[in-house]
Amino acid sequence: MDRALLLALLFLVAGPPPAGAEDPVGVPVYPGAATDDATVSYCAAAAMQMHLQVQGKGLKAEVMCFRSSDAFSRVVTFYGHQPSLQRMPAGSGGGRSALFCSRGPRCSGEAGGVQVQVQSPWHAAGAERKDVIVTISTSRKSARRP
Repeated sequence: MDRALLLALLFLVAGPPPAGAEDPVGVPVYPGAATDDATVSYCAAAAMQMHLQVQGKGLKAEVMCFRSSDAFSRVVTFYGHQPSLQRMPAGSGGGRSALFCSRGPRCSGEAGGVQVQVQSPWHAAGAERKDVIVTISTSRKSARRP
């Protein structure tokens, strides 16, 4: 297994920073948001997609996922007020989704980029979840091996 993917999966097992705290990339976790088995399942798939996105770019990706029972608009407003983020144009697809990237903009497919996606509904373990999931992903240059 690729080292970056292994580290991302180990992070998922070790757990996220406490809710409401800033994570290592400087983006706060939505207050009261939590991680559980469904978010771990969802996040494993998101980590795999992120790993494929940065593969071959010399980047290391990290993905964290949290869920909240608060209203979608409230979670979006929270991330919209973060000075380090800017909202990106809305995409298409079912449900509600909002995307935020590091100012610049630098999304997580670029070195130093941070991406926050807020989504509702979402799917994990074969079931539709009607609450809100927040996915925070980042990438940075990986250490070169001698």
